[in-house]
Amino acid sequence: MKRPRKPGDMTAVVKSAEKTSKTAKSSKTERAQADIVARLRRTDLPRAKYKGLAKCGVQGCGMKRCRDVCAYGSERRLERQAAAARKLLKKVGGPHFEVHVGRQTWQRPVGDLDKVSLAAAKQVERNALDKLHMPGIAAVGMVKTAYMPDGKENRWHVEIHQVIAGASREEIFTAFATRPTKNNGENYFRIDEIKDLKPAVRRVLNQVVIVQQRPDDGDEPAWPKTKARREYYRWALSLRNGERVIRYGCDQHFNRIKKVGRTIKPKPPRKHNAPWLEKYQFGSEYWEHRGDPGDLQGLEKREVVPPPSGYYEIDD
Repeated sequence: MKRPRKPGDMTAVVKSAEKTSKTAKSSKTERAQADIVARLRRTDLPRAKYKGLAKCGVQGCGMKRCRDVCAYGSERRLERQAAAARKLLKKVGGPHFEVHVGRQTWQRPVGDLDKVSLAAAKQVERNALDKLHMPGIAAVGMVKTAYMPDGKENRWHVEIHQVIAGASREEIFTAFATRPTKNNGENYFRIDEIKDLKPAVRRVLNQVVIVQQRPDDGDEPAWPKTKARREYYRWALSLRNGERVIRYGCDQHFNRIKKVGRTIKPKPPRKHNAPWLEKYQFGSEYWEHRGDPGDLQGLEKREVVPPPSGYYEIDD
């Protein structure tokens, strides 16, 4: 006999809503997995490399080693990593910023997605944050690719999408800023302050392939065409599980790493081949009573003596 529900008891309603949400999410992931298998069948890859994807499900993976392309594996990683990353960023403390970083040299035309270097993108991330000399900073994100339709040449937009905690907006901008030149005119940088950390972490760790959108576009992302999805799935099949994830200031399980600030030692004075000129170097005792070397007020004015008459005349 079914127990009557008490007035104000929303337990059954909540459970029904959660079940409906899981069913909708499962059907969406199922459609994505079916599209992956269908597109990979149109490639020249051996069937043994991707046949296990058809056996993947919510409970487990059908392949010997889960690959980055699997939709079910991506969903499981997102649920697991998002909670751990959010815990890490809260422990580091604010402010929190959502940062997009792209370089012109990372962009690839359609057909050359396999030439994207994940190591180069991760090296840019490490070099930029190392310049801040802030051992308490942490960053979590992913190297993402988005299809960019263009009238002349369709291409893949590659960027680092991440959440950075423990640094100000000006410090982050200084770390990733580049001087505009003819070779990096299309470098991309965008930073937004985060108000709600939970959806922001899920956004940066979500690896669904989409068409690149502008900030004023709609919230619903669009999928690229069949040919572009086929190339993307083939590239993602070659990646290991979690190979695109960006971690800074933490280990592979998003546990915080305690770092010690680097001691910046001043450079030793440059040695000259003429030791007798060292006392005339800027900053030495020779300049103490003469003021700043670039300030003419500290120098004595010399009287200009005109040359004798006929000095500039040419002798016949």
